[in-house]
Amino acid sequence: MSSSSLIGTRMVLPQLNYCISRRLSIPTSFHWRQFPLSVFPIRRYSNTSNDTTESSNATTSSASLLRIRQIPVKSLKDDHPTGGFVYEYNNTQQPEEKTLPLRSWSIRPDPPPTVNNNNNNNNNQTEVSTSSSSSFSLEQLKRSIHESVTVYFLPAQYPKSVAPGYLGFVTFCFSASVAGSAAMVLSTQTLLLAVGIVGSNTSTSVASAGIMAGALNWVMKDFVGQIGGVIFASQMGQTRAFDNDPKRWRMVAAMAMDAATLLEILSPLVATSLVLPIASVANIGKNIGFLTASASRAALHQSLAISGNLGDVTAKSGSQSIMASLLGTSLGIALSSLLQHDTLNFAMGFLALSIIHQGCNYQSLQYVPLAHFNIQRLGIVLEEYITSVTILNPTKVSERERFFPLVAPNQMTKDWLHVGRPLQHACPDPLRLEAVLKMTPKESPYLLFFDDNSPTIDVIYFQDATGEDVICGIYHAWLIRSQTVPLKEIDKTGNDSTNHDDILQSTYKQVQKTFPSIALELQKQGWNTSMDVTTIETALSMRISMDR
Repeated sequence: MSSSSLIGTRMVLPQLNYCISRRLSIPTSFHWRQFPLSVFPIRRYSNTSNDTTESSNATTSSASLLRIRQIPVKSLKDDHPTGGFVYEYNNTQQPEEKTLPLRSWSIRPDPPPTVNNNNNNNNNQTEVSTSSSSSFSLEQLKRSIHESVTVYFLPAQYPKSVAPGYLGFVTFCFSASVAGSAAMVLSTQTLLLAVGIVGSNTSTSVASAGIMAGALNWVMKDFVGQIGGVIFASQMGQTRAFDNDPKRWRMVAAMAMDAATLLEILSPLVATSLVLPIASVANIGKNIGFLTASASRAALHQSLAISGNLGDVTAKSGSQSIMASLLGTSLGIALSSLLQHDTLNFAMGFLALSIIHQGCNYQSLQYVPLAHFNIQRLGIVLEEYITSVTILNPTKVSERERFFPLVAPNQMTKDWLHVGRPLQHACPDPLRLEAVLKMTPKESPYLLFFDDNSPTIDVIYFQDATGEDVICGIYHAWLIRSQTVPLKEIDKTGNDSTNHDDILQSTYKQVQKTFPSIALELQKQGWNTSMDVTTIETALSMRISMDR
């Protein structure tokens, strides 16, 4: 077998064994086809006296070594791939043999254990290992804990398989879940007391009747709550609200859960006849919170799973939630004993837990970069572009985004921008519509209306407008806004309608010139501008269709 026939060759393992066992030359056209792997170049070289004891008995002219390294596909993205094997074949020819014996691979784990062959340093090595045994054990413990956390609670190939803000998101989510679970322990205990399942000091028969009545109340409470949650989910699904603004709805879910928990904690303070209605309302709030949290969490996980690993991210989120629930339940039991099972003490303890719950939820959502536009995120991008000619990426926008439920989502544009209003409200005068149509280019996917008598700007899209067309219309409105606001501050007479027509025509030309480069830069920064995910229009918005 010539040495040049093995250099730099990749072969199918069965064919390789066959060629070696028959002492045939190995074709260079063979390739690995069994399964994806990373194969290092095959090298053939002569053994020396420092290799192994077996090579010393072989002839120096015929000794050779074939070595192949296999790496698991799952570790290819790691900086230092591990978990594979090294296959070695030592081919030592013996001329006196009449028949070639069966050859086999020598297999060892990769990377191999470090071995020091220098006998002079054995004593020093023993002393160092003895003196550092405690530190080595500590490092080994830390490494073991880190590996366990990574395997059971973080997605595979973390951190390369998820968005950069994933760790901050799950850290604050974990803390919020612990606080929420602890608060639920307090509410469950007070609610059980209020409905009569626990805490009865009467005779056995009366206590049994109280327990049955309490159990029936509990079933009725859950039934009403689940029905309410289903109705809420069906209504919200028609508006695409969860996909439009998942961060805001995640906060709505957290607030609904806390409000329902507070109602349950305060239920022992009301009359017995009001316990069941209050508990039912609280359970409706809890079911709304659960459904809203699940729906919004799916959109958040989708933005964090950048390697097509949404299932893995979702599964690990479930593992994190289970662990947080266990810790939160333990904390709630401890707080229950510490607060002496008093309703008012429970209420004060709940307020502290609720602050932690809400604060951690809000902080966690700031780490999630959503790569699709709603009216607020697009407004942040366009305002920055008009000011500094810079397109922000989703991560920068997430730092500026505000999604507290009590603040309007379109806070930046609610006073001056309307999208898809009925035509009779956007343009009451048909003559004005005719003038706007004359100034609008035929290829424009939208109509834009504004005048002196109203501070608002209306954008109405044609039926076939795409996601980029929707963004273009909002960009046009922001351009007009940036030019008309200074004019209104200077001229209060309202007699500048001609000037407004000039602004409309000039901005159309400016949009046609600048928007193609803006759309390209948006894609470079990681924004998804397709119509499927762009949610600028609401469920009540309308489009127009006409012959032009």
